[in-house]
Amino acid sequence: MDRAQYSTYGEIIYQDLLGRGKKPSSAKQWGSIITKFEQICGNKSSYDRSDVIKYLAARRQAGIKQNTINKELHALKLLWQLLEIDKFPKLSMPKVKDSDISRPILAKDQIIQLIQRSFDTVSPRYQAFLALATVYGIRREEITRINPSEHIKNGQLTILTAKGGVPTNHIIPECLQPILKHFDPTDVIYLSSVFRRICRACGIKTGKRYGWHSIRRALVTELVISEASGLNIVRFMRWSDQTSGNGEFGMLTLYAKKDQAQIDKQIFAVHPFLPVWENPINFNTKGVK
Repeated sequence: MDRAQYSTYGEIIYQDLLGRGKKPSSAKQWGSIITKFEQICGNKSSYDRSDVIKYLAARRQAGIKQNTINKELHALKLLWQLLEIDKFPKLSMPKVKDSDISRPILAKDQIIQLIQRSFDTVSPRYQAFLALATVYGIRREEITRINPSEHIKNGQLTILTAKGGVPTNHIIPECLQPILKHFDPTDVIYLSSVFRRICRACGIKTGKRYGWHSIRRALVTELVISEASGLNIVRFMRWSDQTSGNGEFGMLTLYAKKDQAQIDKQIFAVHPFLPVWENPINFNTKGVK
């Protein structure tokens, strides 16, 4: 939805989030949610439980899944706060099962195909995005934060993590250095379309919810299969201490000394996709599963 189409409250929500330093993409998304709410329930000085139920009923009739509805409720709660309505109504909602959440992942041979065909089918700029995703498992938001003059230099890549971790300095392998010279930053929305364009150009078919994270999931999966150190995977993929602290690596991340250069070297030694960048034409795909 274009911002010019926002309702009165949709614009207020957008401005509130932007003013408090939230990502523009999140502000736009919540502004659109509240605009839909206002279209369904009308513009009022106050709302109650019946309005929320009316909105939810309309969203369910439109085929919206529970996981999305749960996210939209956060936007409604913010509207309640800004309008100073006493309490957001208590709602008993179905629990979202893990199996109901779609987490699309690309297969190893598909990513190899993306890399090999990218040399002939996509622009150098697009190829730089693909290199970052397949080698470092970089998140979409992290790509947008890269300033090439500051974060790609002296054979190192600095990634400003999207999940609350500290900036991470990675080694840039020699084969990637000429490719990353073509990196030019962009925004999150454009990056989503870039992913689809790269896949189409390289002959890879994708469905709904496929994106840069589909490559990240594949990289993690292949590193686990390669029997790389679990702690090294956590460090290389830039999971925050808060995230990893809830699992078996919690204490290790607190006490283990972090030598990112050594971690990179050990991960690169078993990396599933780096060898393809090193030798894209003659890379042997036999036996790829």
